[in-house]
Amino acid sequence: LLRVLRAARAVRTLKSMRVGRMIMAPEVWQPLLWGCGILICILYIFSLVFASAAIDFAGHTSKDELPQRLLKLYGSMGRSMSTLFAAITAGEPWHDLMQPLKAISSVWGFFFQAYVFIMAFGVMNTVAALFFDGLMHRSKVDRDFALSESNAKDRRR
Repeated sequence: LLRVLRAARAVRTLKSMRVGRMIMAPEVWQPLLWGCGILICILYIFSLVFASAAIDFAGHTSKDELPQRLLKLYGSMGRSMSTLFAAITAGEPWHDLMQPLKAISSVWGFFFQAYVFIMAFGVMNTVAALFFDGLMHRSKVDRDFALSESNAKDRRR
């Protein structure tokens, strides 16, 4: 209970500071959350495609011809999502993660490169831009509010 009260006091203090008000404003976080939702949807779609390709290939190939890391990286939806997340966040070099898919077909290697390109240059930058745009908008609104408050105080004197 004491920790909850301390956290609530910290949030209240943060709200009283200008930077804290800007960061905690809903118009800053709402676009960021939508962007993260889009990021997760794209990650899920590509994971579904790569996991089904890996499982299908494993079903039609003898165990001796199967690439060692294919099922370890793409053998289930969870593994595939984890692998694809690591590829775009520099958790592991994306080129190394692409090799098992390239062993299936070079087309899968191309799709993996397309995924990395879309996520790294398209989606991630768009999500960051949405967050900073919301932050800049909130900064302008907060500045205008502070200026009008200051003008109102000056008129009262």
